[in-house]
Amino acid sequence: LAQLYAASAQPREADREYRAAARAASIGKVDYRYARFLASQNRMDEAVRAHERSRDSEPGNLQNLIALSDAYLAVRRDADAEEVYRAMTERYRGPFGRLRAIPELTDWEIGEAYVGLGEAALARDNLAVAERTLREGVGILAEFWRQRTLEIAVIRVRPETRKRSADRY
Repeated sequence: LAQLYAASAQPREADREYRAAARAASIGKVDYRYARFLASQNRMDEAVRAHERSRDSEPGNLQNLIALSDAYLAVRRDADAEEVYRAMTERYRGPFGRLRAIPELTDWEIGEAYVGLGEAALARDNLAVAERTLREGVGILAEFWRQRTLEIAVIRVRPETRKRSADRY
């Protein structure tokens, strides 16, 4: 219901329903969707808190982690965004990255995390780290791009996700 209200340009009603949903089901997906709504309303501090609650509930939700990093950057908490990126890339190098839910698809969010780390290194003029992490990110995004025509990708990857990953690549 909250999403319908949001799509119908009824933000007060949407906010009320998102809050009711969060009280009824304290799960990561509810907090993630509420956070996305809050960000669309330019309520970034609240969006950060909702994304953090989602991360606490579902620490492996890559979409939320990227959105949390975006929210941190929007409120100028660059070090926090970098820490999220770092945690994502460390998990990717471990069992979490080797045992993916859909092994046929590369997780574009990990490529995004590497690009975020590379951009942070560039901001600090650490060119060696920037080059290494940007190359890693571009490699992952390139693999995701090559997979874009697979039937599983066509079914599972939303157009806005495809566009964002292509823009970053």
